[in-house]
Amino acid sequence: RSDIYLENVSALPSGYTQLEYIQGDGSQYINTGYYPKTNTWVHTDIMGTVLGSGNKHWFNAYMSTGNSRSFGFNQYNDSAFNFLYGNIGAWTQVPQSNAIGTKHAIDFGKNQKIYIDDVEKLNLSSYTRSNESSQPLLLFARPGYETSTYMMKGRMYDFVIYEGDNIVHNYIPARQDSNNAVGLYDIVTNTFKTMSTSSAFTAGNPITGSTTSTYTVGVGATINEVPTRDGYTF
Repeated sequence: RSDIYLENVSALPSGYTQLEYIQGDGSQYINTGYYPKTNTWVHTDIMGTVLGSGNKHWFNAYMSTGNSRSFGFNQYNDSAFNFLYGNIGAWTQVPQSNAIGTKHAIDFGKNQKIYIDDVEKLNLSSYTRSNESSQPLLLFARPGYETSTYMMKGRMYDFVIYEGDNIVHNYIPARQDSNNAVGLYDIVTNTFKTMSTSSAFTAGNPITGSTTSTYTVGVGATINEVPTRDGYTF
């Protein structure tokens, strides 16, 4: 038998600390600079902390309803989300218990459907997205309404943008070590996005350095197609 050590290394480059989440208090948002395509869908893990009055936006790239460019998802109340997609004519509710105060996994537009916590909530195939969005995708806000009335109060644990099966942006919560700026690091384009206002996001707990786990395996076993050796770190 042999003791093998498996190491978990941060996905971020030197100079950045990976965080569990970033948290907005209703005065921050991020402009991704990305314009959703007709085949765009997103995955994100989120948790609303406070709703307040009115709709609060988790992510949005639209200016008006009823056109084929709409792409938006917001918090309606503590028991529902709201969305716009394609040529839908009005904000439409997606019921969800414990929508505030509980972490939820959102897949928006995947296979033209909305999934919450891996449960299909709505089929979007009857709504047409025949044009690229005319506004960039904002996180925690809505284009043209970047005020506390519309900005979300909550935590974002990740944000992944797909075009079909391809990941085009993969944002990880991060802190820039040189100035302690908190934002999202895109491991696809190696760019760091931080707040588009003067107010800073709150940092979640750091996912520090690397962690090591010990496993005992039989002599001659392989890990990642590499033969094991006693005391070796993979």
